[in-house]
Amino acid sequence: MGTVYCLRVGQEDCFKVGRTKSSAEKRRRSVSVGSPQKLTVHRTLQTDDAVRLERYLHWLLDYCRAPNGEFFNVSGAALDTAIETATAFVSASAPAIREAHKLKRRQPIDRVVEPSKKALDLHRALRDATRQAFFLEQQIMRLQAELQIEIGENAGLLGIATWKWREQWKLNQSLLRKEQPAWFEKYKRLSAGRVFQLE
Repeated sequence: MGTVYCLRVGQEDCFKVGRTKSSAEKRRRSVSVGSPQKLTVHRTLQTDDAVRLERYLHWLLDYCRAPNGEFFNVSGAALDTAIETATAFVSASAPAIREAHKLKRRQPIDRVVEPSKKALDLHRALRDATRQAFFLEQQIMRLQAELQIEIGENAGLLGIATWKWREQWKLNQSLLRKEQPAWFEKYKRLSAGRVFQLE
């Protein structure tokens, strides 16, 4: 269980939307440190899916996101409407997502069955959504590339985006298996789950 909270900045139409494992009041006190204006708790939402709910809310409110990250310049009424929309969607989809997650961890029996009408309708809807997502991904890729060209060799554009250098160490499994087979055998772990493939 987690909490998604909405903190109001003074009497302004500006809210911080975030999540916490503790109470919204405790989070308010920690965020208030260094804030010139008083923060008050506008709404708190107890949920088993705080990550999805917060993310959904952030995207619903993205058009009015302030430059400082999790703050949004939006009226209380508009925020409440977004909360109702996000809560309804996450609540309605959560049971199916939880059940599918459980099934993903169970090895299936070796049988392919005839689809029901519901399965055919779901397939059609998923194909359509996947098609739309593909075209959106292409648009995002193009826009991102153009913005990266605008950044050039700099580390970012103020208030727009950053494009910083990051280094990450990765384990060369093939080399480890070849040069230290005993260590490879000792530390390897089997990871298994079902892989969904849309036809």
